[in-house]
Amino acid sequence: MLRAFSKLRPRLIAAFLMVSLAPLVLLEYFNHRATRQALIDGAHRALYASATQTAQAIDGFLNENLNGLRVHALLPAVQRFLAAPLDARRKVAAWQTLLRLSRKDTVNLISFAVLDLAGHNLIDTRTVQIGRDESQRDYFKALMAAKVPAVSAMQFADAPGDALTLHFASLVWDSAGRPLGALRITYNATVVQQLTTQALHASPSARVVLFDEHHIRLADSAQSHLIFTSVAPIETDLIRRLRAEWRLPEGGPVEATGPPALASALKQLANGGYFTAPLSMGSQDSKAEPYAVGGARLRYRPWLVVVAEPQSVLLVPIDRLLGEGVILAIAIAFLVSLFGVVTAGWLTSPFRTLTEAVSRFSAGERGVEVAVRSHDEAGELARAFNEMMGRIRAHTAELEAQVTERTQALQADIARREAAERALAQTHAELELRVEQRTGELRAAHARLQEELAERERAESEKARLEAQLRQAQKLEAIGTLAGGIAHDFNNILGAILGYAEMALDAVPAGSNLQRYLGNVMAAANRAKDRSIKSWPSRSREAVNTSRCGSGRYSARSRSLSKLRCPRRST
Repeated sequence: MLRAFSKLRPRLIAAFLMVSLAPLVLLEYFNHRATRQALIDGAHRALYASATQTAQAIDGFLNENLNGLRVHALLPAVQRFLAAPLDARRKVAAWQTLLRLSRKDTVNLISFAVLDLAGHNLIDTRTVQIGRDESQRDYFKALMAAKVPAVSAMQFADAPGDALTLHFASLVWDSAGRPLGALRITYNATVVQQLTTQALHASPSARVVLFDEHHIRLADSAQSHLIFTSVAPIETDLIRRLRAEWRLPEGGPVEATGPPALASALKQLANGGYFTAPLSMGSQDSKAEPYAVGGARLRYRPWLVVVAEPQSVLLVPIDRLLGEGVILAIAIAFLVSLFGVVTAGWLTSPFRTLTEAVSRFSAGERGVEVAVRSHDEAGELARAFNEMMGRIRAHTAELEAQVTERTQALQADIARREAAERALAQTHAELELRVEQRTGELRAAHARLQEELAERERAESEKARLEAQLRQAQKLEAIGTLAGGIAHDFNNILGAILGYAEMALDAVPAGSNLQRYLGNVMAAANRAKDRSIKSWPSRSREAVNTSRCGSGRYSARSRSLSKLRCPRRST
C-alpha cells in the first residue's frame, strides 16, 4: 500500500480527491448543522403555535359558554321563577325555557339547571339531579365568591367513574341588582378532548396532551389509557382531596408515568414556550426519545396544552438531504478518481513541483501556490490548483470570521448575563436588607404599641377605681349633708321648744303645777338634744353645734323679749 502511494499517480489521484471533497465535506457539515437547527426552530415555533391555537380554541369554548350563560340568566322565565315566593313558583315556564336551551347541543350538553342561593337544585333537565345540594361544588363556591360566571374543573357527573363533565354557572339577578339564584350548564368533557386533538390536523405525527394544575393528564391524543395519570409523584392528601372533589377516579392510576425531565420541563412552561429534551411521553423507561415540545396556558382554567413531536420525525427531511449529499459526494469522488487515473499517466512528469506543493499543503501550509510556467494542461492544472487554494482560504477565512463573530457574540451575551445576575443579586440583597430593617421597625413599633396598650389599660383601671371612690365619697358627702340638714332643723325645733319653755317658766308662778310641767318639757327637750348630738355623724354634730349656738342666741333673745313683755312680779 505504501509502495503504491510512493508513485506520483496515486498521490495525484489522492490530491484530487482531497482537494475536491474537503470543501464539500465542510460545506455539507455546516449546511447539515444549519438545516438541522432551522428545522428544530421551525418545529418549535409550529408546535408552540399549535399549542397556542388549541389553548385558544378551548378558551373560546369556555368563554362562549360563560357569555352565553350570562345572557341566558337574563331570561324573564328564569327570573320570575326565582323571584316568586316558594309557594307561588311555577316551574312550567322555566322548565320549558331550560328544555329549549338544552337543544342547542344535543351531543355534548348534558343538562341545564336552576339553583337557589343555597346551592339546591330546583329545576334540572336531568330530573335525577333535582333536589341535590351543589353548594360544595367548586363552580358554585367560585360563583358565590366572585359574583361572576365560573367554570369548574373536569369532574365526574355523580360519582367517580361516571361520565366526565364540565360545569358552567352564572348568577341570576333581579331588576334591582340583587342575586336571585344561579343557572348551571353541564357539558360532557369529551368536547374539550375533541378540541385538544385539533392540533393533529397540522401535524398528524404530533401528540397532544392536556394537563391540569397538578400535571395530571386530562386528555391524551395518543394514549387515552394514560388519562388521570401524573407525570410527577403526588402527595396522598392531594389525591384524597381530588377524589373527594370527584376529579379523580376511585382507585385509578395517579402514579408518575413520565421521566423527571418531563415534570421539571413542564414546570418551566408557566406562561407557555417550547423545549427539546429526551422524554418519554408514555411511561418511565431508559430509552426516552428526543421530543420537541411546545406548550400554552389557558386563560379561564389553570390547564396546560402540550403538543409534542418526536425529533426523528422532524429530521426526516435532513436525513434525506444527508443521504443525497453522501451519494453526490461518492459520485464526485468517483469522477475525480477516474479523471486522475486518465490524466495522471501523461501529467506525472511535469508535476514534481505540483507534488511538492501538494505535500506542503498536506503538511498544513495553507498559503501554497504553484508557479504557472506553461499554457498547457499542466499550467491549467497549476492555475486550477491555485484557484482552488484561494477558494479554500476564502472559505476558511469566512468560517473563521463566522466563528470569531459567534464567539464574540457569545462572550458579550455571557457578560450581559453575568452583569444581570450581579445586578439581580445586589437587588436581592438590598431587598433582604430593607425587609429586615422594616421587620425590626415593625417589631419595635409593635412592642411600643403593646406597652402603650398596657399603660392605657392600667390608666383606665385606675380611672375606674378613682371614679368609684369619688362616687362613694359623693354619696357619703350627700348623706352627711342631708343628716346635717335634718339635725339642724331638729335642733331649731328643739331650740324653739326650749326657748318658749324658758319664757313660759318665767311667766308662771313658782311652785305651781304648770312650772313643774314646763320643767319636764325642758328636761325632755334637753334629752332629745343630747340624743341627736350623739346619734348624727360629725357633720351632723357640727350642724347641731351650729344649731345649739343658734338656739342659745335665740334663747337669750327670747328671754330678753320676755323680760320686756312680761316683767317679773315682785314677791
